[in-house]
Amino acid sequence: MASQQEKIYQTRRQKVIQQIKGGAALFCSAEELTSDRDQTFPYIQEANFLYLTGLQETNSAILLLNTKHFGKKSILFIKDIDERQALWTGKTLGITKAKRTLKFDLVLNSENIVDELLKYLSDTNILHYALGLNEKFDDIILQLLKSKTAPRKFLPNTISDSRLITSKMRWVKEISEIAQLKEAAKITAQGLLATIPQIKTFKNENDFATALDREYFKNGATKIAFPTIVASGNNATTLHHQPSNKKINKNDLVLIDTGAEVNGYCGDISRTVPASGTFSKEQKTVYNIVLRALEAGITLAKPNKSLLDIHTIVCLTLTAGLIELGILKKGSFAKHIKDRTYSKYYMHRSGHSLGLNTHDIEPIFGLENGTSKSAYEIPLVAGNVFTIEPGLYFDENDKSVPKKYRGIGIRIEEDILITRKGCEVLTKLIPRDTDKIEALMGK
Repeated sequence: MASQQEKIYQTRRQKVIQQIKGGAALFCSAEELTSDRDQTFPYIQEANFLYLTGLQETNSAILLLNTKHFGKKSILFIKDIDERQALWTGKTLGITKAKRTLKFDLVLNSENIVDELLKYLSDTNILHYALGLNEKFDDIILQLLKSKTAPRKFLPNTISDSRLITSKMRWVKEISEIAQLKEAAKITAQGLLATIPQIKTFKNENDFATALDREYFKNGATKIAFPTIVASGNNATTLHHQPSNKKINKNDLVLIDTGAEVNGYCGDISRTVPASGTFSKEQKTVYNIVLRALEAGITLAKPNKSLLDIHTIVCLTLTAGLIELGILKKGSFAKHIKDRTYSKYYMHRSGHSLGLNTHDIEPIFGLENGTSKSAYEIPLVAGNVFTIEPGLYFDENDKSVPKKYRGIGIRIEEDILITRKGCEVLTKLIPRDTDKIEALMGK
């Protein structure tokens, strides 16, 4: 019997089918990548395949049809159980169990996918397929469709990126997705609450990062959303610094950017804390400017505003702060904004979509005049989930910055859900005010 979650996947597939009249859509699993002889890298399923199936199977694909001859049909291609391989890597789902538990019209052996595609694509003009995600399936599709002499008869003559369909579906999160995003945010916050007070016991950045990751799994995470960033001292001025064996010094600020994953859905929180347990005057001054920018962004996180609106208010607030610090010259505020003089110290966007990817896919909306508009520009609606993450980064060798601020890198990040009337901060469990951070570290 199909589970409630499987019915959700089926409904999503049906929504795709409704949008491909006269065509077919093929979604493939991610490639399994070899790392060393008989070893593979940790497997990360392709997000759109996961969104439509919930399956972690490799060498799999789904074909969705809405054609005159075959009608509306969903077909799963999956490898069957290999008992010998199962000794090494465990049993896969297999065709028999897939037929019994999953809501597909047909379940077929992926070893026969070429012949089956020749059959089921025979009356389609357009194939929705994302080239570049899986080299093996790319080769199959290109081999089927290419011809030196003339267009192939009875096969699609147009390929359209299937992600144009699923990105719009994934932009607004369903109730079940929001529940998992909330759980991922909660587990991430719990991990930070458990490890930040222990900061003085960690020998180095790696020690801190490892302890944090361990907390996630203790609390039910299925994976780490992305490699945990722990950056102390000047390392915090590098945006995606990977933890090293650098000792965390007493007077360092420590920037942590981290996320737990729950069933594919990601948390993403950044906090910057003083290793000593107390912010210095200069650290607190810079921190509060970044905090002010974050809170200004949160005030605009509501329906009919946009991610661009949020980014704009963040940049305005940070620019005002940089003038206060004496880093940007007093003068025409408008000219600073126009010239983006702040970008030397704040060089990234103020947030990103969050979902099955940490930087979740954002839809591209076509306009009547043939141009397009990204999701960053369109009005927000209830069910959008994204981050707001302002920062300031002053490299220790940057002489444009007063010496007392050099080597300070700060980022504060929250996960945001748009509701009907405003927003909900999913990551509010972990404090962001300086006094509350100091209180947490003093426990």
